[in-house]
Amino acid sequence: MVVMNEKTSDSSFSLTNMFSKSAAGSGAAAAAASGAAATSLRGNKGLEPHPSVRPHISPLNRLLKGNGNYKPATQDPLPVHADVHSGVLPNGLPYIILPNKSPPGRFEAHLQVFSGSADELEPQQGIAHLTEHVAYMGSRKRERLFGTGSQTNAYTDFHHTVFYAACPVQTPQGSVPMLPMALDALVDVMEARVESGRLEKERQAVLSEMTMVC
Repeated sequence: MVVMNEKTSDSSFSLTNMFSKSAAGSGAAAAAASGAAATSLRGNKGLEPHPSVRPHISPLNRLLKGNGNYKPATQDPLPVHADVHSGVLPNGLPYIILPNKSPPGRFEAHLQVFSGSADELEPQQGIAHLTEHVAYMGSRKRERLFGTGSQTNAYTDFHHTVFYAACPVQTPQGSVPMLPMALDALVDVMEARVESGRLEKERQAVLSEMTMVC
């Protein structure tokens, strides 16, 4: 599993800011600007603090007795799988690798962005889901996995946006390793171009999905 931690925020929100080239700064520059943006959001009178600068409190904590403050039931950390390999790439991207023999001859690669619907203000509701759609469907390299027995998809929840690919270890024809192709497709998802036609098409898709759950 490949994990990406995205903590950048902008004090002013708009679709233009979200999708413009100027918003796509380097990772280091974006991380450096995050603290200043959070301070600006907190200091702006009349504006509700953005969820990204507020701690995410689990509703399960309310089940604890006492004054409501979080108190872990045990001081012992959860056990870690013996075969897990983790680290951080030179560019700051954390990664987790877990070998899995079932199903045989296949692997999964997940790109996890730590941002979801809980990071939206009320007027922004739906933007995280829409952004996931536009990024996923706007990837051209993802299409290279078609016809290889691979499955790709994406989803958004309260605190995460996840893009993933489940692929055979090698292509059915030519026996070409598929891991580089899958990782390349996931990177391309994060760099997908946002065009007005694609944005409108995915807006309609999200509204259609809404009718199925409402």
